[in-house]
Amino acid sequence: MKGIHLTEFIEFAEQRFSLKIADAMLTPHGLPSAGVYTQVGTYDHQELVELVRRLSRLTFIPVPQLFREFGQYLYGRLTKLYPRLCAPYRDSLELLEHVHTHIHREASKLHADTEMPLLKAERIDADHLVLHYESMRGLADLAEGLIQGCARHFNETVDILRDNDPQAPGTRTCFRLTRLPNP
Repeated sequence: MKGIHLTEFIEFAEQRFSLKIADAMLTPHGLPSAGVYTQVGTYDHQELVELVRRLSRLTFIPVPQLFREFGQYLYGRLTKLYPRLCAPYRDSLELLEHVHTHIHREASKLHADTEMPLLKAERIDADHLVLHYESMRGLADLAEGLIQGCARHFNETVDILRDNDPQAPGTRTCFRLTRLPNP
């Protein structure tokens, strides 16, 4: 996992809660990298999982909810850091349909050693998309937050129906997305 995920999570914790909470989360005990990360470094994804668990214990917010909130935050940050990746798309479903074939490819060019989750998209019609997520990291909650952040970016309301594979919870998930009319 690229360090940008970890550095952005620390920023998220500082902004959403406080510097004091973020510092408490980063106590180096038990963290292989001692809580020190660079955006371009490569780290075991378990460090992010551990930081989310720690933040959960400090804030009493469930881990899945924190991952989803962080995903929303991260999407917003990524659009600021890499605006040209979103520029070709008119709406959230169009962008999500091309995450694996365009955005992950471009990200791989920037970070050749990055292992991306597999996202297969099935476009049903203009307002319906099915995303099949697969990753051994088991970060489907983060993926769901990124989907929510994408919808927010395009000022859309997207209903997400999530089916976790009971044989591989969190590592294989089907997201059924429906774009709702804006009120």
